[in-house]
Amino acid sequence: MITKLNQTVATIITTGGYIWLAQRSQTCRTFKGFWQAPGGEVEDGESIFTAVKRELYEETRIVWQKDIRNYQWIDRVPDATCECCTLYLAETMREPIVREPDKIKGKWELFSIPEVMCLPRVMPGIKNILAQHEELICLKY
Repeated sequence: MITKLNQTVATIITTGGYIWLAQRSQTCRTFKGFWQAPGGEVEDGESIFTAVKRELYEETRIVWQKDIRNYQWIDRVPDATCECCTLYLAETMREPIVREPDKIKGKWELFSIPEVMCLPRVMPGIKNILAQHEELICLKY
């Protein structure tokens, strides 16, 4: 039974057709050790677009330039929480900075789309979005 609905956002950041991901630390509440894109919960009274800009900046110090495309999906997490996530796609020419080292193991790393598809533990939705949307798979890499 679902006990709570969270609204979350994430951003797939690309550079030259490669995707920036970071591995969640073992201290995270959920999805310990999973590879993730920057993102988090939408705060009370906050719009989805404001939340995605805030989370991207808080976690990477990258300033949102423009909305390329967004996708939505529903995830169920182990504690019976249901998350409605909006995923954005953004391009950057600079390396993301780890701003929350307690939540990230190591640093942001670049992966080709085939490499992401082979990673064993990627946040739910990311692989599905990449597999279902041909235009993302056709990014230069």
